[in-house]
Amino acid sequence: MRTLIGRAAKAALFCAALMGVGASARDAEAKWLKLESSQFTVYTEGTEKEARQFIRDLHEYDALLRMFTGNKMPASASKLPVYLVRDNDEIREIQPDIGKMVAGFFRASPLGTIAVSQRESDEGTSARSVLLHEYAHYYMMHFYPASYPAWYVEGFAEYFGMTGFKSDIMHVGAASLGRAYSLTTSPWDPIKNILRPADGEKQSKMFYEESWLFVNYMMADTGRRAQLTKYLVALTQGAESEEALRAATGMDFAALDMALKAYLKRGKLPGFAVKRDKALTVDITVAELPPAADDLIFLNARLIGRDSAVNHIPNAAEVRRRAAKFPTDPFALGTVVLAETAAKEYANADAALKTLAEVAPNDINTHFLHALRYFREGLSDPERRDEHWALARPHTVKAFKAEPTHYQSLYLYGVTTLLREDEITENTLNALLEAQHLATSVDEFRLEAAIALSRFGKTKEAMTMLAPLADSPHAADGGAAIRELIENIGEGRNIGHPMGRFGEQE
Repeated sequence: MRTLIGRAAKAALFCAALMGVGASARDAEAKWLKLESSQFTVYTEGTEKEARQFIRDLHEYDALLRMFTGNKMPASASKLPVYLVRDNDEIREIQPDIGKMVAGFFRASPLGTIAVSQRESDEGTSARSVLLHEYAHYYMMHFYPASYPAWYVEGFAEYFGMTGFKSDIMHVGAASLGRAYSLTTSPWDPIKNILRPADGEKQSKMFYEESWLFVNYMMADTGRRAQLTKYLVALTQGAESEEALRAATGMDFAALDMALKAYLKRGKLPGFAVKRDKALTVDITVAELPPAADDLIFLNARLIGRDSAVNHIPNAAEVRRRAAKFPTDPFALGTVVLAETAAKEYANADAALKTLAEVAPNDINTHFLHALRYFREGLSDPERRDEHWALARPHTVKAFKAEPTHYQSLYLYGVTTLLREDEITENTLNALLEAQHLATSVDEFRLEAAIALSRFGKTKEAMTMLAPLADSPHAADGGAAIRELIENIGEGRNIGHPMGRFGEQE
């Protein structure tokens, strides 16, 4: 994950923690807008004009990645939600324990995928580079899931994430000032420690900086781009890292170290320019969110993107208090249900669900929240789990029948069915595979789909499904647990059921 910082810090700050509590003053006149295109849903309290341009830029950026990768596949049927906020104080309302200099973050949980970005950043540097970095990850995982080296996962995202939008061109591959500063002021790690880390070795402090520089260097001209492709192909085929590097570039690790340092000393890095498509039109719908959004949208986003850590769960009583001003508003009632079920206050959740069913009986969120309520009680009451989950399943069916792309409901249907089947059915397998296909960034979906494939006898497919997580730079153990899981699947061992972050495991 990538973040932006102010002048005083002079370096990039990285964070992995998410979701907490907080409050910041907002203009009383602020109105939250929801803008939707074919690929994005943007929530903003800024101007409609600003948000429209933001969405258009995201579509151009997607087209840039498609051009570079030769991708002609259709866009995901699931839109990416983006929250455009005013400043770091508002970011901290969604994630209170995040750093005070962080300009945005990305989160993919079983409840939903969200991206959060400041509308503006300090020093005139657009905070959108945080979002562009994360979208590059999102794009890679959706269209080209594979076991890439960790340095390429981050280097690719950093290279394209720094894309600058000018009036006539997009400038790709610009220098990341934070990375460059660190490289000129901190001791380098030998590049072999980045490209070929030893098993179990802690990630280098210079991992992100040197990963970015290596990819930037290899992308600087067409010849080296071809060499980079050759190097990556050799690695995916199991070649040893230095041997593959020498075959692709003619350099060993020592020669590459010297080449990278000489490249950085040149100062201005070349990158390349892509002419902007001024004829591009993006159909966008605009709606004003209800007044409840001003009180609850950040808490709602935190509940959607939260992890299992208790200190990331908004206080249910506080959510209830804020929502009391909007007793029949579906958005407020839905936020209450999310908070009450997370707090295991099921009677309070039932009261909100009763009203929600009266005011929005056919809304997909009404069906899904009923399912979520029974799913979570099943997690917290193992002795009656089958009973609770039997109540959840009909609601999941209503939800994904109303909206076939509602991956949250498909996943709930799949996991509540998976554990009760002696032999997994094709119907259950397909539900989990479709949920994973619609939300490729959600690790839990990939894990459960792999389990389902393994139980269905599709061992090779299960191992392939997990491969993109095997060398994840974001995993605390560098992906060791996933590699062990892949080995267990290959040897036919029992691999359990993660069941995601819908509720804490007992």
